[in-house]
Amino acid sequence: MLMVVFFLPLKKVDGNWKSKIKTVDFLGVLLTLAASSLTILGLSWGGVVYPWLSVHVIVSLILGTLSAVAFLLWEWKGAQLPLLSVMIFKSRMVQATTVITFLSGWNYLVQTFFIPSFYQLAYGYTPTRAASMLLPIILVQTASSTLSGLVVSWRGRYRESLIFGYILWSISLGLHSSLTPSSNLATQLGYGFLLGFGTGHCFQPSLIAMQASVTKEYMAVITGVRSYLQCLGGTFGLAITGSILNRILLNAFDYASKHGLAALSSEQIKQILRNPTSLASITDSKILDKADVIKSLTLEAYFDGFRRIFYLSTALGIIPIIVTIFFIPQVELKTEKRPQENEIESNDCKSISDASKTSSF
Repeated sequence: MLMVVFFLPLKKVDGNWKSKIKTVDFLGVLLTLAASSLTILGLSWGGVVYPWLSVHVIVSLILGTLSAVAFLLWEWKGAQLPLLSVMIFKSRMVQATTVITFLSGWNYLVQTFFIPSFYQLAYGYTPTRAASMLLPIILVQTASSTLSGLVVSWRGRYRESLIFGYILWSISLGLHSSLTPSSNLATQLGYGFLLGFGTGHCFQPSLIAMQASVTKEYMAVITGVRSYLQCLGGTFGLAITGSILNRILLNAFDYASKHGLAALSSEQIKQILRNPTSLASITDSKILDKADVIKSLTLEAYFDGFRRIFYLSTALGIIPIIVTIFFIPQVELKTEKRPQENEIESNDCKSISDASKTSSF
């Protein structure tokens, strides 16, 4: 904060504070907040707290969708200085990088959240040991990100790093889905190293590709859009995958109750869903008599749930590979002009620039 206050160069903006306040897109902020919150709330509730066809879920999803549509219309036609300039999305490359950014945010936050939970709940690791399983991923990711940045700077190309990174990322997520109760620590760490190496090769080149897809005047806008989409993708990912895991646990408990294996009250089930480790603190004698059955059932449900989460993440990780290969061309990153310039992206950037000059705002 001190560095920002004392050393960040600021460009003076003319006008009094009232005119500056009027240019802030407050309505856009409220609409995007409403769209994100309501949609995520509906996805989190569905199938866990309320049935998918319940009023709570349907109304939340409908209002979230309407808020998103209203936000886009307002940014397009109403805002004086919009949070999101829709002009940049006329570029095919911007559209493609938007997709891979959203899915990257989804997979990254899901793996960061669920991998420690996976080792704690499925393997019985302590919270500290489970969290430490992220350490090799983060360390290798840092080194890999630095390496990919150097390679892109040296070669002036980002497509190969993106394709290579997303392939490794998808493979490593698929390998995590193959983990079983008998998988040893070396296997777990090896998959983590591979995951970190693949992840590190994606984020830096994807930022470069996104910035290369627009003209200089839209550079700050597209960088902000990228950060927002990553957070949005991660939030949606956590909401949906969390619902998947909880639904599988509920199905397991329902199966146990119907077949007389173990009968948990609705309050006890909710307690376990909120805090899975609370299973050990249940003192009901009827449940304690079947503690081994419940433990085995819960363990199997967790392995099944996490396996499905990794399946979904693997499938979503394949999409950026396809998008990068077919829809993200290589743009010249050197400052000097060269005769062989990418015609597709040149036309895209020109259309954005022309559209911005003729825009009413």
